[in-house]
Amino acid sequence: MIILAIETTAKMGGISIIRNGEILAEIMHAGAETYCVRLLPDIEKIFASLDISWKDLSGVAVSLGPGSFTGLRIGIATAKAIAFSLDIPILGIPTLDALATNITACSDLLICPVIDARKEQIYTAIYTYKKNELTKITSYMAIKPLEFIQTLSGKNESICFLGDGLIRYNEIFDSFFQKTRCFAAAKNLNYVKASNIAFLAALRLKKGQKDDPLTLQPIYIRPSDAEVKKLFPDKDSPIFYE
Repeated sequence: MIILAIETTAKMGGISIIRNGEILAEIMHAGAETYCVRLLPDIEKIFASLDISWKDLSGVAVSLGPGSFTGLRIGIATAKAIAFSLDIPILGIPTLDALATNITACSDLLICPVIDARKEQIYTAIYTYKKNELTKITSYMAIKPLEFIQTLSGKNESICFLGDGLIRYNEIFDSFFQKTRCFAAAKNLNYVKASNIAFLAALRLKKGQKDDPLTLQPIYIRPSDAEVKKLFPDKDSPIFYE
């Protein structure tokens, strides 16, 4: 089973190909070129290096967000086009799930991926990893960092945080870590890996699950700026600026 995975939700994105649970190749970079320019050439480059072709794919996986609205649309549109043209399954994977997978070996901790959502907010959720399974125990959130931290004050469990939101709001999180048993993962784990998208998709595919390319949609969590301006044309949105 060969799966192509696409991650375009942030500036640092990429693609990966796995076969039967083994990573064959992965490209990650934050180049100046947009995803619409570099995505397909990168896929072709990997195919050439591995001597495989489009017809060898068993499925295509794509990161669903939350993240960059433009990046999400490019990645999902590309994945849908591949699924339609090759008549293969498409599998959408929530970006926060994929980021949390970076440290699933920590079964005795809560896992909290934190993505910079701009607008002075973060995208986040809390997970556990037990019996070789990642489980989300909160909803996906778009929330101010300080407000989120305040909701964690009563928890007794240690939490491992990771993600680029820690970089953007480092002073807030560093202060929180000094007062609790919570801590940040190594900085090299702050980025979503396309291979994680592929692994999570493979698990779904083995269970007989797949998505409908006609109805698969990004996970935005909050409305786009264009939608906000339409709803609140004369003032700042209360969704973002409370």
